[in-house]
Amino acid sequence: MSDSQPNQEPRRGDFARKKGEVILREHEYDGIQEFDQKLPNWWLFTFYFAIVWFVVYWVLYYHTDTYKTDQEKIVAQVAQLEEQKTASLADALKSIDDKALVQQWATDPDCHSMMANGNTARNPSISSS
Repeated sequence: MSDSQPNQEPRRGDFARKKGEVILREHEYDGIQEFDQKLPNWWLFTFYFAIVWFVVYWVLYYHTDTYKTDQEKIVAQVAQLEEQKTASLADALKSIDDKALVQQWATDPDCHSMMANGNTARNPSISSS
């Protein structure tokens, strides 16, 4: 080995003084030693970006009303369906009067057969309550 080539044998417990010097950390576990190397910049930037992304997402999702949770979305949909159901029931009750019951439904044979069988599938506005 010539004197012009740098010594590439790892040194222990000291920081690299020259660029390219190989250093081993002082600790050893089960006979495994660790090189004292810096992480690549792309890895560090990805890691820092993930931390920033988490903090921003956490603040927006949990502390503002920017995004709704799945539970909030489902509760809103159920409330909307209940409002529609109430509105359609109110419309149905407005259209039902004694004249319609006696003249239309009482004389309609389909209504009699459906009511006798408990089947209201053909006309959902008729209920056997």
